[in-house]
Amino acid sequence: TTADGIVITKYTGLDPNPRLDSEYGGLPVVEIAQGAFLNCNRLKIMEIPAGVKTIGADAFGNCPELASITFPAGLTAIGDRAFKNCKGLVSADLPPLHPKRGRCRPGP
Repeated sequence: TTADGIVITKYTGLDPNPRLDSEYGGLPVVEIAQGAFLNCNRLKIMEIPAGVKTIGADAFGNCPELASITFPAGLTAIGDRAFKNCKGLVSADLPPLHPKRGRCRPGP
């Protein structure tokens, strides 16, 4: 938890299509932390909830089955290697990121 809201720090479930709520306990989800979904081999589809502004480095790294991800309109930053080794990723609905506030490094 930050002053702005909830930070998703680690996913430990087995659902290949997990549903993240946009708020928990009345607080908005504002960030997916570094490595939060790292090595989730079963992850296939992810919809990032509205309100998330930041996706940390390596957040979805080494998720080889991840095929589709949808981002919220208010996203401002994607960390380095956030999607490294996501070899199955064929669809990513990415909003425009302001060049001074965000960057995307999905490469290997």
